[in-house]
Order: sequence, then structure tokens, then C-alpha cells
Amino acid sequence: MVKRSQGGGVQLEKLMLTIDCAKSFAMMARTEKGREVRKWYLQLEKEWRSQKQKIPQFGLEMNQQLSKVLEIQCQIECQQRILLLLAKTEHLTESFEAHDKWLQGIDAELDRIESPKGHYFTVVGYANLNKIKLGKAQANSLGRKASAYCRKNGMRKEEVFDSMFGTVGNYPQEALEFIFQSEGLLNNQ
Repeated sequence: MVKRSQGGGVQLEKLMLTIDCAKSFAMMARTEKGREVRKWYLQLEKEWRSQKQKIPQFGLEMNQQLSKVLEIQCQIECQQRILLLLAKTEHLTESFEAHDKWLQGIDAELDRIESPKGHYFTVVGYANLNKIKLGKAQANSLGRKASAYCRKNGMRKEEVFDSMFGTVGNYPQEALEFIFQSEGLLNNQ
């Protein structure tokens, strides 16, 4: 591009060159200054190309780091899921154990119903059957004595769930008859 300006007696021309044109002139000049310019441009090109190569390498490093972060995040999520499943399993185990106790109580009750004499009773159930009123403390005391009697005579005692008292003993009818008679609660029939 050429610009002409008219001044006071001296006419000036300013030339503006593009980088490509200046580079071309410097390379063709074959002077010391031209060689310096050429080296300078070559150095700029080398730096520019090396930066271009660093960018993909930087991108590769970023991808590797991102991959590691995602892998760690996935491991954390997996561990959280495992902990959640373990908590659910523990809850199910507790529910199963409670249900199993409940079923044992039902089995004992069915055994009592199906048997002509009724094999097993709770202390309160046996007292109600014989129309005897018991307080909590007295029922607790009789239950302890019935447990001792069962251990002493090798009888099996069962645990059942009672909605009012929680887990209570279910004793053979023979043991309860002996305990109630020894306490004077049963009339000799």
C-alpha cells in the first residue's frame, strides 16, 4: 500500500507491507540485516509450531486427568451404592429375625390349639384360661419360676412375641400347673 503526502517542498511516500511481503523481501535481500530478519521469522515459526504441538499434548493431559477424575467419581458412587445395599441388607436381616420370632410364636400357638390338652401357654394366657387375675409383677415372678422349673426338669420353653409385654416365655402346661398349684393359685381339680 502506498501513501503519498505532500509536505512543504518534499514529497513523501510511505510504504506499508504485510508480514509475508516483508519476510519475502528480507529473504531475497541477501544482506546481513536480511539474514537477521529471516532468522527472526524462522524462530517465530518454530515457536508457533511448538506451541501448536503443545496444545494437543496439553489436551491429552487434560483428557487423562478428566478420565482419572471420572474414574474416582465412579468408584465413590459405587462405594455409596454398596453402603446403601449393606444398610438395606442389615435392615432386611433384622426384619427377617423379627418375622422368624413371630412365626415361632404362631407355631407354638398352633401347637397349643391343635393339641387336645394345649401344650404351651404364656403365664398370663394360662391365668386367663383358669380365670385368675394377675398383676405384671406377679406374672413376671411366676414366669421366672416356670423358667427355673423347665430348666430343672429338662422341659423346652419357647419365646413368643406378645403385643402388650414384648417377648414372653411360652411354657408347657405341666410346668404352669405345678407353679400355679405351688403358689396356691389353682384349686385342686
